[in-house]
Amino acid sequence: MSNSFLLDWKHLNQLTDTVGLFEHANGNIPNKEYAYCTDDNARAFLFTCYYHYLTKAPSILPLMRKYITFLHYSYNQESQWFRNRLSLKKEWDNVNISEAAHGQTLLCLGAGTLYSPNDIKPLCYALFKKGLPQLKSTKEPHTIALGIIGLYYILKTNLSKEYLVLINQLTQKLDQLFQDNDTDENWPWYCNKVTWGSAIIARGLILGATSISNKKLLQKGQSLLNWLISKQYKHKNFSFIGNKGWLERGKLPALFDQQAIEAYTMLEACTDSELIFKNCHYIHYAKSALDWFFGKNLTSTPMINTHSGGCFDGLLKEGVNPNQGAESTLSWLLSACKLELTKRDLLLKGEQHESKKISETLY
Repeated sequence: MSNSFLLDWKHLNQLTDTVGLFEHANGNIPNKEYAYCTDDNARAFLFTCYYHYLTKAPSILPLMRKYITFLHYSYNQESQWFRNRLSLKKEWDNVNISEAAHGQTLLCLGAGTLYSPNDIKPLCYALFKKGLPQLKSTKEPHTIALGIIGLYYILKTNLSKEYLVLINQLTQKLDQLFQDNDTDENWPWYCNKVTWGSAIIARGLILGATSISNKKLLQKGQSLLNWLISKQYKHKNFSFIGNKGWLERGKLPALFDQQAIEAYTMLEACTDSELIFKNCHYIHYAKSALDWFFGKNLTSTPMINTHSGGCFDGLLKEGVNPNQGAESTLSWLLSACKLELTKRDLLLKGEQHESKKISETLY
């Protein structure tokens, strides 16, 4: 691997103390009031895995070990959940369980079995196995999809019958959500409102269907992704569904506030789809999702603070939310890494299709 890929992750380092990554920031200063959450520490772990895989930079390893230690600490042996919230006093919230955070942790651990250094891989796999019981029982769509994506990574190195059976069950469960709702050609979504991280669900269905070689579900996942893109891609740029109203059936998408997590989850879905469907339109959409961070968005506003290395917490009608929390900053860092990983995969496989589109300089 080349070490020519560089990113400024000093803000991530600044948001991290001896325990883990703080969730929020006041501007570019850590806001300790809300302390730590596991889903952000899981994303941070994934970023360090990606970045080390791409660069082999030893400087990222202390952060990687800190985040995987946090994930290990978050697991509750009694409940079998990855707990999401840790206070400054190092007290876990054992009552308010976040299923989505559990799923996010499984996704990142699954990816860690591929992208982390060899000495970290066994711990990723061991923690992943511990989190499976709750994944089997969940009915929350994002959690199911996140778990499927984690299993997709696991199957890359462990093609066991147990995991194939489980990913089949989860993929069928995810598909059933759509069958159980009165959907039509103009509204193929599983409920009457499209909210956060919608591309995660389409991605989960695509990767699950790929793992079990189900062409019908693969086509359905692709159609869902195409529909989500059609609702958010305007005039050659992404305008992601805003969280002030989201997208309700029969209405127009909310324009604001647009959040970085939407760009990241869309980019992930598009890069994976490029590799699966070998359709250069998806790599184009992935590049457009990354460009959203650089100001190719509804208000032509850059989302990256070039001084701090952080990413602003939201694109607003009047500008940006100046805070640079963990989720936003990681969405930017992960997006850049994921597109670089995909570009290299395509070049290695000789699947360049319109090579000018995938070999463009990212920055």
